[in-house]
Amino acid sequence: MTEDNGLHCSINIQSPISLTADLHCKAGDILAVLGPSGAGKSTLLKTLAGLIKPVSGIISVGGKQWSNINSAIHLSPQQRHIGYVPQHFGLFEHLSTIDNILIGLKHLPKSDRQRQANKWLHLVDLLPQKHKRPNQLSGGQRQRVALARALAREPSVLLLDEPFSAVDNQTREMLHIALLKLKSEIRCPVVMVTHNHQEAMLLADNILIVDAGKTVQQGTVSELLQSPKSIAVARQLGINNIFPVTVTDHNVSQQLTWFSLAGSTVCTADILPRTIGDTVMCLLPHDANIHRHLDEVESNHTHFELQLISSYELHNRTQILGFIAGTPTALRLEINRKLPSTASSSSIYVSIPATEIRLITEFE
Repeated sequence: MTEDNGLHCSINIQSPISLTADLHCKAGDILAVLGPSGAGKSTLLKTLAGLIKPVSGIISVGGKQWSNINSAIHLSPQQRHIGYVPQHFGLFEHLSTIDNILIGLKHLPKSDRQRQANKWLHLVDLLPQKHKRPNQLSGGQRQRVALARALAREPSVLLLDEPFSAVDNQTREMLHIALLKLKSEIRCPVVMVTHNHQEAMLLADNILIVDAGKTVQQGTVSELLQSPKSIAVARQLGINNIFPVTVTDHNVSQQLTWFSLAGSTVCTADILPRTIGDTVMCLLPHDANIHRHLDEVESNHTHFELQLISSYELHNRTQILGFIAGTPTALRLEINRKLPSTASSSSIYVSIPATEIRLITEFE
């Protein structure tokens, strides 16, 4: 699958809310749209579906323009041949499971429709329930029918509007597995709106962060976790290892910034211009080292003392809450290792190579 088969969108919207959006999604990939309530996620989905007309910009799929106001192009939802899965299933209650699938197969010859409907029910493990009506199915089964119906249409783009939010956690996990199993059958770009950053990280090839009416960053999970462009991005990804620091010096030509951290001066690579005295956000990676005693810290590592408030371990990862010693700064730290099993202490030392510390663009 090539980029030419993908979705490209660069638009501006004024109503019902102001939204500036830039995104791309390859055919067969899942793009998760992540952001707080009111950020513009649903507006973006409706615009891709053709329900909202941008004031400017272009939407194209597979090289075909769906919307270009300058050229007086704005295809209807029917012309776009969208697949859509809402959070509350959207099934026809008076129809059986297989008849709900058949509704999406009107683009095929009648002789092929039954076979294709059975194929999709098999792919979502619902063939034995083909004659049941939606009220005879569980919430998870109903959502799988909705997903199969949308994919059976062979859509140009599949839109998922918080498709797993109306079910319990156990069912949600089963639906995640079902979608991932179907991924090899998906031939179109998939755009999924979600509030859940863990769901986005599990399912998506790329994540798009939307905040305050703007798409602020798109990238893979690894790219976003390592280099979030703003505090808004970090918050949406559930990144805890961030705290404010003060710039003490900056070298534009060498792209280096010095800042004060717990009484020590730290230097790190930084391509953005900084002003001495600015408060910026510092990001620590998850592979920071932790020690019970200062003499255990490597000599070439930046370090600070953290006064513990609480901590817990889960799957060889540790969540720590504490104050940076000598400051009123509280830090919630997540690291990829367990606390040392030495005698208990009210404080630990966190150490890390300065080259792995990142400064985040915006501070709120």
